Amino acid sequence: MNIVAYSRNSVYTKQMIVRLSASQEDYLEVIFDLSYGLEPIRSIDIANRLKVSRASVNKRLGLLKEAGFVEHKPYGLVHLTEAGCRIAKNVRERHNALYQFLTGVLGVPDDVASQEACEMEHAISQETSDKLYEYLRKMNKEPSTTDEISKTQKVQISYDRFIK
Repeated sequence: MNIVAYSRNSVYTKQMIVRLSASQEDYLEVIFDLSYGLEPIRSIDIANRLKVSRASVNKRLGLLKEAGFVEHKPYGLVHLTEAGCRIAKNVRERHNALYQFLTGVLGVPDDVASQEACEMEHAISQETSDKLYEYLRKMNKEPSTTDEISKTQKVQISYDRFIK
């Protein structure tokens, strides 16, 4: 196995990293956010969150399933595989670290920091991400995997209560 990256309890091979585009990472991150990394979700929820058609979501889910990152049957629920969950969590960690750096260290406004962290999370290497995380830890500004998804969780909980 050709290991190229480590992230707190996770190992990433070059093959795993090379296969993912920014769009694929975004899909995995959204699935992770909506499912808390554990629960299956509906493809319509992904479409609504990303503001894309269900057809686009189903096409992308097919590619992610083929790569081994999600489990999905046509018209069925979407569930992250163990590998998909590791990568999605890594993307969320990169996003949260960048967001924390932009807001907590540089003083960038929240809305700007959120958008720019989303763009930057795909561009930085795992090595740079690890160094940023370590820097934030030394400054006692270490982000949590759930920092950014807490709003999503609140919406999801409200939605779950509404449909029951």
